[in-house]
Amino acid sequence: MRSREEDADKIMVMGTMLLCDFSEALGKRGSAALCEAEERVYQALQDEAFREQELRRIYFQMIYQMELREGYIASGSESAWRIYTKLQSFHTREEFHREFIRRIRHTDCLHESAYSETVAGTIRHIQNELDNENLSIRLLARYAYLTPNYLAAVFKKETGTTIGQYCLNQRMERAKELLKNRTLKLHEIARMVGYRDAEYFSKIFKREVGCTPSRYRESLSGGQKIF
Repeated sequence: MRSREEDADKIMVMGTMLLCDFSEALGKRGSAALCEAEERVYQALQDEAFREQELRRIYFQMIYQMELREGYIASGSESAWRIYTKLQSFHTREEFHREFIRRIRHTDCLHESAYSETVAGTIRHIQNELDNENLSIRLLARYAYLTPNYLAAVFKKETGTTIGQYCLNQRMERAKELLKNRTLKLHEIARMVGYRDAEYFSKIFKREVGCTPSRYRESLSGGQKIF
């Protein structure tokens, strides 16, 4: 039987090797290479020696490296803490795996879209800061080094919607995903999509989706969404 010290040493060595493998794939700047590397990580992490805390640390490092390299976040920025906070809602290997693949696919969509770098960059910042209750056009304009009015006009021209409506839509979509996790309370989900007041979040959710968050969650238990 292995001792705790042996397990800890094994985890440290394997974790370091996996992150190095991923860093090498990241240098190739291809989603296929990233998915292959992540699949190797996923398979290696099936080892029961890897506990939830270690899974969270490794996935955080991979996501942080990827988004730092892509320019989605700045080194040492508050967004890095938001990534870690989001990972706190996950508890299984499958949840970590799905979140990472979602981020890779989102990156691909932006690279392959017809959006200008200004709009694509704004979308990246919105996705990374959906839990920021102070997210605003002024904040996004500072990231883009543009005036709020100019950014708003360019965004509306290319996407067909306003920045405010886009942020709202994305918050509701993320809330729907988070509602699938029954370990999360509604007030926790509200904070994770940028609402400090859970009652206000429920009001907005009902207005946009057509039912309350609780009702939406109940509709998932039968294996089908009714809204």
